[in-house]
Amino acid sequence: MFIVHLPLTPVESARTGAPGHVSDPPLKGARLLLVEDDPATRFAIARLLLNAGAVVATAADATEAMEEFARARPEAIVCDIGLPGADGYELIRRIRAAEAEAGNGHTPAVALTAFARDEDRRKALESGFQVHISKPPDADQLIKVLRGMMGG
Repeated sequence: MFIVHLPLTPVESARTGAPGHVSDPPLKGARLLLVEDDPATRFAIARLLLNAGAVVATAADATEAMEEFARARPEAIVCDIGLPGADGYELIRRIRAAEAEAGNGHTPAVALTAFARDEDRRKALESGFQVHISKPPDADQLIKVLRGMMGG
């Protein structure tokens, strides 16, 4: 496997409307945790978030995610529901329990899943996620949701 990094080209600024003006990326410096078991999907979403200016830590399962969460508490979490072993619902319950034990507030969390029925959305919200987004995610929607959750 190899990785190709492509430079970003100047974009039109939403603030100024000036062609070629590069504004700050929408997630500039935001520390995110991406939990996704599929390597190709994890790579694609991580690249999307990195291109939006985020600092992204990744995990392939709940165990890795809990280790990363404890190591460097993220500002927001994007988590697949269909993980091997403990699923995303169980992971977010573990994270919420760890936050409660430490006396910390809730880290905003997005459930990113192919499970798109109303009951799946309800279960995600009841488990501790703030937002449920169906796969494949719309890039603009995901970035907008994350900015909103983090107060940006």
